[in-house]
Parts: sequence; structure tokens; C-alpha cells
Amino acid sequence: MKFTISKSAFIRGLNIVSRAISTKTTIPILTGLKIIATNQSLILTGSDADISIETTIKASNPDNLLAVESEGAIVLPARFFTEIVKKLPEDTLTIEITDNFQTVITSGSASFTINGLDANNYPHLPEIDSSNSLPIAGDVLKQIISETIVAVSNQESRPILTGVHFTMDNENILAVATDSHRLSQRKVAMKQPFEHTYDFVLPGKSLSELSKMIDDSKMIFYYL
Repeated sequence: MKFTISKSAFIRGLNIVSRAISTKTTIPILTGLKIIATNQSLILTGSDADISIETTIKASNPDNLLAVESEGAIVLPARFFTEIVKKLPEDTLTIEITDNFQTVITSGSASFTINGLDANNYPHLPEIDSSNSLPIAGDVLKQIISETIVAVSNQESRPILTGVHFTMDNENILAVATDSHRLSQRKVAMKQPFEHTYDFVLPGKSLSELSKMIDDSKMIFYYL
């Protein structure tokens, strides 16, 4: 695997997936970030087994300056690798995987070599059924999260209360959270009705991270 990319575009992607990466995990490979290089894009993945974040950097966007010379995949130590990338001297960098998953990072006169891991050992994310999506405006979802997450419980002894309960029908979204002492809820009328009724609980931690990444001006899609 070998590719060249804009430093700023790469750092943006690394910062996004790093939100899901924890140093406190019983699965050592999850302290790393997964990089997949294809002819069209780079796919970056971070996960702590509870939250998984994937972002794509497309070669078709000229600002990314992405050129993939050879395809491949690698898992690199997230924190150490990100620190190296941020300190590189030039606006672009090249990453090349050599034998035994050794990774060479070059930018201008700077060069670093770090050891990676086999990407085949990284847990696979579940396949998404793109035909079963629920659209909601970014600003609306962000408001729902902010108004309900305050009542989410921090007590792991009752896991169901550590999340927000969503009910969606053909007219409304109802979100409810409680820690058994406080209760908060938000009901939103839907402009575009759902075909089915949905009932699920999303972890408060996941919603907190999601809220930080939501663009108010864009539509967000749930996939169930």
C-alpha cells in the first residue's frame, strides 16, 4: 500500500475517527486505527467496540490531494501515528507499507518508520442496509440529543438507563431519557413520515460523540 495525501485533509479524518478510539480496551488492536486505501479513496476506521466511526477521504476532491499508488490496508497505533502526522513539516505526506507491516511516513526531509498490524484482524463493522434509512435534519437531531442526554444515567448497573429511548412512527419522533430521578423528553413532528414504527435505545456516550460531529445544515440518516 502506498499513497500521498494532503496533511490537513488527513488530520481532519484522523481527528474524526479518533473520537471512537480508547486506550482502555481489552482488545489491543482497537487502540489502533484502520486505514484502507483504494483507487478512489481512503477509508479510516476507529472503534472501541461500543462506538465505531468510519470516514472516507475521496480522491475526487482536489483539496485532498489524494493519489493512491497501490491499494492495501493496515492498522496503526492511533495516538502515536496521529502525533507524528501533526508534526510533519510539509503540506503533503506519503505513507508506504513495506514487509511485515512496517509503515514508512515521509514528508519533505522527515521520515518515520512505525510497526503496523494486519488489518484482517481488525473487527468488521456490521453491513448497513442502505434501503432502510430514516432521514432527520442535523439541527433537529442535535437539539433532540442536547435536550435528552442530560438525564441519561451514569450507573452501569442499569445499562438500559445509560441510553436514550427513541420511538419513531409515521408522525413523530419521541426521545426519552431518565436516570430514575430525572426525566427528559423531546417530541418532534416529522415532515417526511416513516413507513414503519421503530423503537430502540441508543447509548448516551454514542449520542454525545455523534452530536459533536453533526453538521446542522445537513440531513442525517439512521440505518436500522
